[in-house]
Amino acid sequence: MTQKSQNSNFLETNFKELSIQINLDGLSFCIFNPVLGCVESIYNFPMNFGYKTEEEVSREVQLVIQAEEDLRQDFSNIKVLHNTPLFALIPQALYGEKEQAIQYLKYSIDVRDVPPQAVEIDKILPIETINAYLPNRIVNQSLLTYYGRFDYQHFATALLKMFLKHYASHAYELMYIYAEVGSFYFVVFRGKKLYYFNRFSYETIEDFLYYILFSIEQLNINTEEVALYITGEVSPTALFYNKVRRYVKQIYLLKYHKEHFAKGMNEELIRGNFVLTQSF
Repeated sequence: MTQKSQNSNFLETNFKELSIQINLDGLSFCIFNPVLGCVESIYNFPMNFGYKTEEEVSREVQLVIQAEEDLRQDFSNIKVLHNTPLFALIPQALYGEKEQAIQYLKYSIDVRDVPPQAVEIDKILPIETINAYLPNRIVNQSLLTYYGRFDYQHFATALLKMFLKHYASHAYELMYIYAEVGSFYFVVFRGKKLYYFNRFSYETIEDFLYYILFSIEQLNINTEEVALYITGEVSPTALFYNKVRRYVKQIYLLKYHKEHFAKGMNEELIRGNFVLTQSF
């Protein structure tokens, strides 16, 4: 799905910013126009990165960029988010040297063939947390070849920063869900600190519901008092919303400001790329 603003002039095409999200099943691009103060274009391209050589992946990435004129501008700033399950959150107090970060990843993935230098880290200072992760090196290199230098981080880092911004002006304890097709993130803040964070894979909406209710029970969360905010792709979010509201008294969709997006931009497109659109 793609949507872009139809307005264009010299001023509007200068100094635009680009955010790119590398997913397991494709690429998403988001263009922010600082002159207009809004996200003007979003592009989603499904791609299968599995079982392909570096040359094949690079060729597909180049074809996607070449096919869309909007993506071939000179951007003033480019950010890349790596949305993969290959990450681990580490309390800053326990973190040592970068070369040791791989020791935390081994509890969730097989790292026997992963060199320590392949691990990247993000520092999430407000909650004194380190995010150690493995970026998609092949896709990253393909984007680097075309665009040159850019900043990149893990999707979970951007997600936490987005939720923290919302949480800062709210209650003592809050729950958040970011839903995608096939997976979702569940986050709990308590006492102005990160209390719980997990990424779950699911096949059915019943799986989705089970993981949430089990987590809530184990965390001893009072569902009469603690609110839950959800966002993400519309289909799983809507299904979950209708079912979970029987168990959680206060459940809300995370709001967005319409003026921050091009006029008439599709809400499903915005919510499905919500973290990406908030990364500017």
